[in-house]
Amino acid sequence: CGSSGEDNHLFMNLESDYEKVTTDPVELEQTFVSILKRHGERVARLGIAEVEIRVLCCVAEGCPPISLRLVASNPTGYVLVMN
Repeated sequence: CGSSGEDNHLFMNLESDYEKVTTDPVELEQTFVSILKRHGERVARLGIAEVEIRVLCCVAEGCPPISLRLVASNPTGYVLVMN
C-alpha cells in the first residue's frame, strides 16, 4: 500500500429553507471557516485533503435559488485555502 492516505475528500450537501430565508454568501463562508477551524485537527488526522460544501440558497428576496459551492484545502498544513 504505497498511498500516503492524504487524498480523501469530504463532501457535504447542505439543505436550506431557501424559499423563506435569504443567505448572505459572506456569512456562509465565515460559518464554513469556523467549522473547519473547530474540527481542523480531526480532519487532518483522518487524512482529508479537501472539504467541499454545496448549499442551495437564495442570496436576495425574489431571486431564484442558486447552488453555492465552497472548497477548502490546507496543502501546507499552515494556511487554509478557500475557493
